[in-house]
Amino acid sequence: MAPLFVSVGLSSQELNTLVCIRGFRKGFVIQKRLCAVSNAIHRFISYLHELDPEITRLNELDDTNLSTFEVQILKILSELNANNEIKVNEILNWWFPPNCVTKARILIGQIGFSLEDAALVFDSRTWIKARFFNFKTDRTKIDGSRVQFYSEELNLCLKPISLNVH
Repeated sequence: MAPLFVSVGLSSQELNTLVCIRGFRKGFVIQKRLCAVSNAIHRFISYLHELDPEITRLNELDDTNLSTFEVQILKILSELNANNEIKVNEILNWWFPPNCVTKARILIGQIGFSLEDAALVFDSRTWIKARFFNFKTDRTKIDGSRVQFYSEELNLCLKPISLNVH
């Protein structure tokens, strides 16, 4: 299977945003013009990481694959760019407990403003839907209570990475 970057053909805006996301691992900014974007993303990921460190798994900067969390971040930022508040709220409600969603909305909004200022507006929704939303649930339990998701088309099986349910 081809590396995900190649197979989905990430745009330059998506790649620059991904670099900002992955910079969180080391606490650095790659390009000066992306400083505001990186800072906003790092604040958001830090907040989520405090609540659920298992969900914020990021790959190394030079990795050509995307982690599940990286895809989710690109998805929520695409929904934000499209002004799809319903989807943004669904994702935030999935990640955060109710008492933390308001702050998360503020932080994700700051990312949206900084992406717009840096001309990094993109839409990953089409390739994400085509690549990931054709998964089916296998009701066979894994590790007692976990359920696996699979895609026959991609010959891929995913298992949940976080035990927190909000």
